[in-house]
Amino acid sequence: MGLATVYRQLENLVDEGEVDSILSPSGEKLFRHCGSDGGHHHHIICKICGASRAIEVEEVEEMAETAAQRYKYSEVSHSLEIFGICESCARKE
Repeated sequence: MGLATVYRQLENLVDEGEVDSILSPSGEKLFRHCGSDGGHHHHIICKICGASRAIEVEEVEEMAETAAQRYKYSEVSHSLEIFGICESCARKE
């Protein structure tokens, strides 16, 4: 199986909501299966080990809704990924 086929299938899984994709701090596209209930959420991701946690940031949801109303947009979506160094990796440094 070719690498292009693998990435095409990963993109299909993203479209179906089975897999998330994000851009790493270096610009690399990363794919992951998120264990959440599939609802809209955001993540904080370790720049060293790649560990991620789902987070709730209500202010982001409010900001997206405010922007949509202000600029008269509909069907608005957004994503937020926060990158840092997790506690475990920080202890190793």
